Amino acid sequence: MAISNNSVQNKSMFETYSSFFGNLVILVGVIVFMILHFYYFHTMKKIKCKCVDNDYQGKIKFFIILQIILFSLLVVTSMILAKFSPNNVLLILTNKILFLLAIVCMFVTTYFIRLFLTSIDDGKCKCSKSGLKTFIDIVNKIKIILFAIYIIIALSLPILIKDFMNKNVDKIKEDIFESFYSSTRGAPQGTTQAAPQVTTQAATQAATFGTLIAPRTT
Repeated sequence: MAISNNSVQNKSMFETYSSFFGNLVILVGVIVFMILHFYYFHTMKKIKCKCVDNDYQGKIKFFIILQIILFSLLVVTSMILAKFSPNNVLLILTNKILFLLAIVCMFVTTYFIRLFLTSIDDGKCKCSKSGLKTFIDIVNKIKIILFAIYIIIALSLPILIKDFMNKNVDKIKEDIFESFYSSTRGAPQGTTQAAPQVTTQAATQAATFGTLIAPRTT
């Protein structure tokens, strides 16, 4: 039992530290992401590219900053879980809620960036063209593809699990029944095999004892 408890605790610690470093990497990525977008907005403002100055900029800035706040809180809660209380249910629940909010915020940010880039292209804003805009556009498209894949997996996973269970539930039941039947059947066999050995040993001991006392009776 001690070994089992240690293995479960080590697994929990590994998952906690993995969550901490994963959130830290995402936070660094979001900060780099923010710097690139803010630098692009600043560059467009500097060259007085008015067709880029629209309502989407403010929304994008707001949600990027919100992402940084959420992922910063995620890193802090993950660090507390890893260092001090890995089994704290309230902290674990808070961590899960923060992660969900951060993912939703990231999705909304990606959506507004796509609207922003589309509005620039539709308006034929020549002054907005730059290598940085092209890079932001490519990253945005990759994120949309990743979100689409994630949504497809999230929606199809319950169906796949249900289909797998329906196909294999009978086999699983048979395996459980066979293992249970074999274990219950094996117990009496071990008992019946041990009985003759005990009887033989008792008979040998009795015969030896009889031989020892035989001369004393004559």
